[in-house]
Amino acid sequence: MPSLPFPQLFQKDFSLKAALVFVLFLFVTVFIRLPFFFRDYVDQDESTFILVAQSWVDGHLPYTELWDLKPPVVFLFFTLVIKVFGKSFVAIRFFGCVLVALTAFFTFKLGESLHSKLLGFWSGVATLCFLSLFGSVQGVMSEHIATVFFMGALWLLASKDSLGLVFLAGIAMGMAFMAKLNLGYAMLVFGPLLLYWYKNPLTKGVLLSFIYGMGALVPLLFFGLHYYNQDAFSAFYDVVFGAPLRYAASKEGSVLDVLPFGLVLGVLAGWAWRIKLFEKSNLLHSLIWVSIGAITFSFFRVGKINGHYLIQIYPLLILVVAMLMTRLPQPKKKWVPYLAYLLFLVPMESYLEYVAVAKNYAEKGRLLNGEGVDVPFLIQEKGYENKNVYFMDYHIGYWMLGTQPPSKIVTHPTNIFRQELIVGSGSPRTSSQAELQYIFEEKQPELVIRRHRSGRPKNVRLMPKNNYVQTHYKNEIDYLESTMRTKYRIIDSVGKARIYQRIQP
Repeated sequence: MPSLPFPQLFQKDFSLKAALVFVLFLFVTVFIRLPFFFRDYVDQDESTFILVAQSWVDGHLPYTELWDLKPPVVFLFFTLVIKVFGKSFVAIRFFGCVLVALTAFFTFKLGESLHSKLLGFWSGVATLCFLSLFGSVQGVMSEHIATVFFMGALWLLASKDSLGLVFLAGIAMGMAFMAKLNLGYAMLVFGPLLLYWYKNPLTKGVLLSFIYGMGALVPLLFFGLHYYNQDAFSAFYDVVFGAPLRYAASKEGSVLDVLPFGLVLGVLAGWAWRIKLFEKSNLLHSLIWVSIGAITFSFFRVGKINGHYLIQIYPLLILVVAMLMTRLPQPKKKWVPYLAYLLFLVPMESYLEYVAVAKNYAEKGRLLNGEGVDVPFLIQEKGYENKNVYFMDYHIGYWMLGTQPPSKIVTHPTNIFRQELIVGSGSPRTSSQAELQYIFEEKQPELVIRRHRSGRPKNVRLMPKNNYVQTHYKNEIDYLESTMRTKYRIIDSVGKARIYQRIQP
């Protein structure tokens, strides 16, 4: 490694063994995420994954009884945890910590290959922080599951050009794709990249690219054949290929929403190119930049970039920033006290959540907290109908009550306003209006649970893009609000949750 004017933060190596690094990462991750083990939900997606996984545990493949636009590896993770540990928020969130720690560990190994163990170590620390803080990422998201396979694949590809490792890397990329479909762009590009990289001799490049491709197909074929044997292949095919294309073609997102991120990324790339930071002759360098480009392209493709989407690109950007920092001049002032102070402040969200958990325990005598937990407890305590319930919010309540959504399309509450998803969900109804009418006129839920949104228009619905919903689903919203006004009345509340009961004719 040539001598460079980088800060001492990355200059000195240490002798900590890899296994101890992983244990340390896991310990820090658990400390940061522990208070969130007891929250009802951090993001609605996690609650949806739990519901579909419970259905799988009960013998129903994903997309058959309950439905959501996520590939099967996501539900497989939750299914395995629930199968072994039962209905346990703690178990699910703990194994989420394992995923984060593993991703940080792979980032550490890649940083070690790029520069040094110390750069890898701090990159790993930054990774576990960004995958656990700053937004709705404290739960277990599909990106957490996909990214651990993705970073593992990068590490395997950069380790050695043996057929076995390349095949395993292909399987890992296939698993990443089966957890987060937009990673398919990176999966596809890696094949030609290997062919180009090992073109001398050409036969080696062709062989490695072929072996990688065969590995990548293994998860797809495994799940495809399993669904085929269960006479449910059409449902699997639509989730993997049909629905994502319809979703990307919808006008819910805009390229302008992603443009600021693209500009920041362009500045980083321009800086790295200007100082000749990354070498064209280094496979790992190529893999990192190709991955960043492929993932960013997928963001522009759908015109959306939610906070948890960034989980899959954070480790790569952290490695780039860490390498850029190696070219900064040595700071004149001592930086260690400032670094210690920064590390103390970073998990501020965790400190606040520890206080919230303690306060909830003092008031209610339990660690579990949030309306998704409080509402089911209240329903059971007061003897309300607990089977025919429609959770328009806090839908983890279905899991707590041991019941099901009134329609498979509302397994995730916001899907009711995603026309392009309803079409291929397997529901006999093909529109949002028909689904709403089925729920309220045929199923007639005795209770409806909604979140009270004070200071906001009553018609502001469940979707993040409320303006889009207001414009494209006005009739459906009018029907929903009219039904709630004329056929339901509020009978109870807890926190921000309002419990509506159907008015008997």
